[in-house]
Amino acid sequence: MKKFKSLFISVMVLVTAVVATTILAGCTKYEFTKAVALRAEDQELEEYAFAVKKGNTAMIDKLNAFFSLDSTKQLIDKSLEYHTGVTQEKPITASVLNDNTGAEITMVTEAGFAPYEYEGGGEGAVNQVIGVDVDLMIAFAEANNFKLKLKNTEFKSVIPEVAGNDMYIGAAGITVTEERKEQVDFANPYIKTIQYIISDEANSYKTIDQLAGLKVGFQASTTGQFVVEDFNKAIEEGEIDAKAIAEKSYDKVMAAYQDLKNGKIAAIVIDEYVAKGLVENDKK
Repeated sequence: MKKFKSLFISVMVLVTAVVATTILAGCTKYEFTKAVALRAEDQELEEYAFAVKKGNTAMIDKLNAFFSLDSTKQLIDKSLEYHTGVTQEKPITASVLNDNTGAEITMVTEAGFAPYEYEGGGEGAVNQVIGVDVDLMIAFAEANNFKLKLKNTEFKSVIPEVAGNDMYIGAAGITVTEERKEQVDFANPYIKTIQYIISDEANSYKTIDQLAGLKVGFQASTTGQFVVEDFNKAIEEGEIDAKAIAEKSYDKVMAAYQDLKNGKIAAIVIDEYVAKGLVENDKK
């Protein structure tokens, strides 16, 4: 009986040690002092575009005509400068929408992706959301006499929402991909961007392979997620000899940034202007 009890205790100690090791491995604490956002040098440029229900050529034609205007191109530049803090001159207001008498359109977005769309009030806000995409949608609605509404949802829900309604426009910093083209139609791209890596200044990661073996955050259904998943898939298929990245998905970019600062993740993979905005705003 004593021998059995001793054996039982030994096994329990061993199990406890294994469990404790597993928990500690999953709760790696990363040092954080100061955030830095750097271009992912091994990534290619991507393009953002507004999305509409597949086959909605009338709306696509209107959007393409709007984005071809010199005034629209100037608005994009001014809006980026304003929403990234370069200038204090507001590029547009939402007051013009009060006079529109046409059909109602709905901007479907996720208001956690500054400078493209984020929560805020005052001039230029629609349903308490402001940003580059909001400015563009206001100008587009004014040019076509549309009443403009805004639906704020999770990013992963934007494409499905748009795919089911002729009067919905997806404007949420959406990267044009072949997979998404199967679900919706895209207007002509209006922004070119690239992925950035936010990390502690002491690390200053510049490539995805430098993140091997680390816990990395990204916003769900964004290019950042696809980049990390593609890296891990290449490891599984033997194309890359490295440790897998521990993936951490977030609905909101700000939640990922807070975890970075709290040492819960080592880095974030996200769009250029979003990355720059998070780091620069944190200095204020």
